Amino acid sequence: MKLIEIQEMILSDSRIDMSDIAEESIKVIELHAKYLGFFQDERRVLLLIEEEYRKLKLRKMEYYLGRAEDKVYEDTPLHLKIPRQDLEFYLDADNELCDLRRKLVMAQNKVDMLKGFIEQNLNQRSHHFRNALQFLQWSSGK
Repeated sequence: MKLIEIQEMILSDSRIDMSDIAEESIKVIELHAKYLGFFQDERRVLLLIEEEYRKLKLRKMEYYLGRAEDKVYEDTPLHLKIPRQDLEFYLDADNELCDLRRKLVMAQNKVDMLKGFIEQNLNQRSHHFRNALQFLQWSSGK
């Protein structure tokens, strides 16, 4: 699922029909289940990407330190001797690691967005409904 799709769904599901508060309050249960499912799916993807990133980082570290298998250097020769203290600079600038890090950050953004919507919107909806009802009663003079 793409980040923009999650944003659009959240925007759509954040709308509350004030003319039917009872139906909206019941809908919270369905929305919670829906977004909890998305959260779990995206969290699983995030964990897989984190694992892939750690493995790739280890392979790159071995490559840059000259500890990789000979076949690796046949395919991609390394013409530098990289001191251990400079290793992080090379890892931070490595194209494959950068691509995977971007993927990791996007996956983390999805998880954070879903978690935030569940915690800050869905878990607080009954409070918002109560406030809306109190305001409606107050504005009608009751």
